[in-house]
Amino acid sequence: MANLLGALQHLYCNEKWSKQTEAIIHKTVNTGKKATGRTGLNLWEIFVLAQIRLCLNTSYDQLLNLANYHKLLRGVLGVEPNDYTTGHQYSRQNIYDNVTLLDDHALKEINVLIVEMGHDVFKKKETTALRLKTDSFVVETDTYFPTDYRLLFDSGRKTLELIGKLHKKHSFKGWRQWKDIRKKTQRSLQRV
Repeated sequence: MANLLGALQHLYCNEKWSKQTEAIIHKTVNTGKKATGRTGLNLWEIFVLAQIRLCLNTSYDQLLNLANYHKLLRGVLGVEPNDYTTGHQYSRQNIYDNVTLLDDHALKEINVLIVEMGHDVFKKKETTALRLKTDSFVVETDTYFPTDYRLLFDSGRKTLELIGKLHKKHSFKGWRQWKDIRKKTQRSLQRV
């Protein structure tokens, strides 16, 4: 959440991107309404709460708790971050009514702006474009991930093989069926 709040702070401090974002939100939220728009939340608060809800995948109850009691979030929202008792308190219905006004189309437009802002932030030189390197080559292999069951089986299998070698040399009692024990152990692993 700290990374998200840092990105929102950068967006707010950069006038170029904040004005474009505000225009998209204003166009979406105030459609068919008076110029005064919503009650209780300004455009920035609606945008921040919508981003928090989407990025953290929280319910409106959790969002209400964060909006009222999370110090950093209250600072980004522009309300008193240190005084929870006498400061601005949000209501669940007010948050729900306002955050649901942002539709998918507006969020996609804002996403494009944020990607452009990221290109500006992380671009090394003015002349070079941002390049990303990925490894997208997929090969089907017969490798397995070393889970605790698999590691336990491997250690037991190797122990039984060593017992088998020792049994051939010294022929001690009780271990002539070591191969059968190994097969039973392997079947137990496959059932898990």
